Amino acid sequence: MVFAHFLMPHPPYALKTDGTCQDLAEASKNTRRDNYIGQVEFANRELLALIDRILAGPRPATILLHADEGPYPAPFVIDEPEHPVKYKKGEARPKVSKAHQREKTSILMALRHSDGKPEGDLKSAINAYPLILNHSFGAQIPLKPDRTFFFAKGNTYPNLKDITADLRPAAPVQ
Repeated sequence: MVFAHFLMPHPPYALKTDGTCQDLAEASKNTRRDNYIGQVEFANRELLALIDRILAGPRPATILLHADEGPYPAPFVIDEPEHPVKYKKGEARPKVSKAHQREKTSILMALRHSDGKPEGDLKSAINAYPLILNHSFGAQIPLKPDRTFFFAKGNTYPNLKDITADLRPAAPVQ
């Protein structure tokens, strides 16, 4: 098993599409979106090349790709010196909306088993390793409910709230 953690795209968005690094002045001239997209394009190209090399190797491989979190919505950015969010004295940050929660908690999640079968519609990372162990090694690990948590107050772990229902699309009106 190989576990590799790639810290991109992640602020500060300094890498260009070709993988070269831009300085703070150059990054500040671009939009936050353009800097983010540059890193995503570079990361995608590198990941696809890595996956091709793995699949061309001598042994079958299970490949799991997943992010830890989505990007910070614009009003809540952190660690982005090229596009700092500035509030006037006494001005409060906007309330976190369902759209903000959806953006922050939406992640890349893809699983391809060593026999070439994809896993299907994965909704959270909680069941990724049980699915691999059940499929490839005959384990019988029961799956957990797919749930998503978000900070209720502040960024501290005791203050998490279940927002799973908030993230589901609204039922169509009949």
